[in-house]
Amino acid sequence: MMCGILIIVFSVCLLISTIKNKEKLEAKTFTISTPANIRVYILFVLFCVVLYFLGFYIGALLFIPALMYLMEVRSVKKIALTTIITLAAVYILFGMLLNISLPAPIFMR
Repeated sequence: MMCGILIIVFSVCLLISTIKNKEKLEAKTFTISTPANIRVYILFVLFCVVLYFLGFYIGALLFIPALMYLMEVRSVKKIALTTIITLAAVYILFGMLLNISLPAPIFMR
C-alpha cells in the first residue's frame, strides 16, 4: 500500500515537473549510439553474464568499480567506499530485512 502511494505521489510530481519544463525538455536531444552509451551497454551485458555465472554480490563487486571508473571517478577511496556501502546496504535491505535471496553463483546452485 505504501509503495503504491509513493509511486502515485512521485508520478504526480514528475507530471507537474514535465508540464512545467516542457520547453526545456523539448529542446533536448538524446542519441542512443554515442560512444559513452555503447560502453555502458557493453558493460551491462557483461554484468548480466557475470551475474549468471558469479552471482549478484561478486558481479556487483566487479561492476560498481568498473562503472565508476567508466564514469571517470579515479579516487580509489571513493570507489571502495561506494562499493562497500552499496553492497552492505543491498545485503542488509534484501538479505536480512526482506529475506530475499539474490542470484547465487552458478557453482552454489
